[in-house]
Amino acid sequence: MELTRTVFKVIELLRQNEVPVCIVEELALNYYNVPRVINNVEFCVAEEDLEKTSPLMARMPIFESAPTQEFSLYTEYQRGFPRFQHRRCKSLHVIFFPDTFLHLDPLADNILPPEAHTYNTYYSKEFEEFIHLDDNLSLPLPCLRPFFAGAARRVQECGDCVSGIAVEQLIDGMDLDERWCRQSISPERPQDLGFILARLSGKRNRTIDSFLNNHTCYIMDEAEARIVHSIPGRNLGAYKTNES
Repeated sequence: MELTRTVFKVIELLRQNEVPVCIVEELALNYYNVPRVINNVEFCVAEEDLEKTSPLMARMPIFESAPTQEFSLYTEYQRGFPRFQHRRCKSLHVIFFPDTFLHLDPLADNILPPEAHTYNTYYSKEFEEFIHLDDNLSLPLPCLRPFFAGAARRVQECGDCVSGIAVEQLIDGMDLDERWCRQSISPERPQDLGFILARLSGKRNRTIDSFLNNHTCYIMDEAEARIVHSIPGRNLGAYKTNES
């Protein structure tokens, strides 16, 4: 529960101060049907708003600036960005990234609009706790296409293994196919598409290795896949194509 309270409190704080914000990384992966354990609460703000996050977080007495940490292969992407630690729950951190780093710029164009959600909308079981607490789903989440494309681009730009894992997990969690991937990646980024298609080619093998699911390693069958395809945000944002 401390995690969920933190998410809502930080979003409320930034909105009250007119700082647009978007949930990214682990929690956004949960929304898109990837069973990631949440180690950090990660947010994206416009690059020009990044310097505002530290004085705003200072207004929240339950948080303090996180102590200097030793970075690993899996946390290197966090280096240099504002990071805060919960005073009571020391393992809970809040991290802010600029939209330019995650390739979600301009941020306002890549946040899932509220009207994308309807009364009968299906959401990932990985995200049920947040849906239960927020009936109207006012949480700011990234559209899948730019979120996915940005992760692939970071792999090519800085060899970010965490982003590479995310690309593969999104392929399996959202049952993405080659057509969807080609529609989501700009032709100006052929190296990104090449990386994605290589991950896509292993989709079936990852399913065979799964003991529980038959469609992808995260999806049981075609019936569940059709439901997952209806998660709001799957077909929004990023590169536009003339393909029908």
